[in-house]
Amino acid sequence: FSSRRRHTRLLTVTGVQTCALPIFAPAGLPPALAQKINADIVKIVKSPAMQKKLADQGARPIGSSAAEAAAFMKAESEKWGKVIKEANIKGE
Repeated sequence: FSSRRRHTRLLTVTGVQTCALPIFAPAGLPPALAQKINADIVKIVKSPAMQKKLADQGARPIGSSAAEAAAFMKAESEKWGKVIKEANIKGE
């Protein structure tokens, strides 16, 4: 997803936004395992070493819950689905 914050390496470039990359798992993954994987990923992303590594590449890591990611994806799908429908955009 994108945000209104500009990319840390491209502050002078108009319109450059931050992009988030959610992690997906196969359907039917046991909830306890999904929670464990998410907790491990968040722990890694929030570690000082990973924060530095990502910041050095211009990234601003967040690390959120599966529920937050799902809510965001649903909202984005609804928002962009409406745009696609109104603009009559078709896949090729």
